Amino acid sequence: MPALVCTEGRPSTAFHRLAATAVRGGARLRYHGDFDWPGVDMAGAVARRYSAELWRMTAADYLAGLANLGDLPEGDEHLRLAGRPVPTPWDPALADAMGERGTAVYEEAVAGSLLADLRG
Repeated sequence: MPALVCTEGRPSTAFHRLAATAVRGGARLRYHGDFDWPGVDMAGAVARRYSAELWRMTAADYLAGLANLGDLPEGDEHLRLAGRPVPTPWDPALADAMGERGTAVYEEAVAGSLLADLRG
């Protein structure tokens, strides 16, 4: 089974040391983050720095995560997408979909598919 490292937010110095060592040793790094503007910004930065594969970070994955949220109450501030939009060059349709929907999708909403990938 592949190793899983959780950054719990913006990747720390410890994460960067571990990732750099792993990549130098031949590991393939895959990264998944939240579908909010800071999350996709972090994903892009990790992908660029380590040639990491972005794992389930497409528009289709975002839309599937939205479906997992079900019906949201009007004005749910917790899930309102806030901040400066960030380009998603690995899948331009992702930034478009996020901007159109205006809703953040956090990792908890897509955890099932991530765990299934790790098991498979």
